[in-house]
Amino acid sequence: MAVKAVMVPNPPPYVNYPRDPNDEPVINLAIHIEADYIVTRDKDLLDLVDENRPEGRYFRKRFPNITILDPVAFLQAIRAKRSGWDDG
Repeated sequence: MAVKAVMVPNPPPYVNYPRDPNDEPVINLAIHIEADYIVTRDKDLLDLVDENRPEGRYFRKRFPNITILDPVAFLQAIRAKRSGWDDG
C-alpha cells in the first residue's frame, strides 16, 4: 500500500483565533489546502460551525466549504455521501 503525504510547514496566517491561538495552525492549514473537513473533538474548533455564535457566523460566511465535525459525525457524513454515490 502506497502512502502519500505532503508537508506544509508554514501555512499563511489566514485567520487569528484569539479564543484558542493553538488552533490557528489547524484552521490556517485547512484553509490553505482547501480542505473539505476538519475532524476534531476540540470544542473551540467545533464552535466555529455554530452559527449561534459570532465566531461561527463569521467562519461559516468566510469559509463555507470547510466543515468541522467530531469523528462520529464525520463518519456519518462520509457514510451518507458514500450511500448517495451508490444510488446514482
